[in-house]
Amino acid sequence: MKPANVLVLLLAIAIGTVAAVVSMRSVWKDAERLAFHGRPGMGAFGGGNYQWMSDDQLEALVARTPENGLAMVQFARRVESRGEIDRARQLYKSGLEKIERWIHEAGGRGDVKENWYHKGLALRGLGLEREATSAFHRSFAFQRVLCERLLEDPRERLRAEEFYNLACFGALAGLEDEALDALDRAIAFGFSRLDLLQRDMDLDALREHPRFIAMLARVVGVPALADGDPSP
Repeated sequence: MKPANVLVLLLAIAIGTVAAVVSMRSVWKDAERLAFHGRPGMGAFGGGNYQWMSDDQLEALVARTPENGLAMVQFARRVESRGEIDRARQLYKSGLEKIERWIHEAGGRGDVKENWYHKGLALRGLGLEREATSAFHRSFAFQRVLCERLLEDPRERLRAEEFYNLACFGALAGLEDEALDALDRAIAFGFSRLDLLQRDMDLDALREHPRFIAMLARVVGVPALADGDPSP
């Protein structure tokens, strides 16, 4: 090969490597942003707002952003709820691999609550309960620190939403009392999304508890803090 051709080839490889690094940094930045904004399942990765997307929209997002492990895990939950167990397991497995790679390659920037939350969902979907619970404990710890910092924040809606997030993480981690305490505080701060309280899968472990039932009764008829969905 001529020296000039070798130089062109090396230049092309270098450009491709830089592009790949920039792309991965973008992924890491998106994942990190989710750590500070957004509730479980409502991330901003790739412009997604997973909780409010239809199955078709979420599936299209997964196809459009194949490295988005968070969206993939959320879609796996939808697929699993339809009884497509084998397909859901494949999605959980693929999403888990991507999330674990982000956490490893991004270093400290990948060690954020949304990554651990989605890792926990994937592990639980694969039947790895002990590992899933550990991941949820980690996401709960991150969220608890955030909530403590927000206690003096004048933005009531933000406090309400983040304590709701804390309740979700706690319920998934098996921390029943802590989750109920967080949910109680969220409602005290003005959280009144009855639709979320009734159908959010993250809270399923609390539904039969007398305290949860009493909280639902408190929320009925209470006007929402603001119109629209909880926002990141």
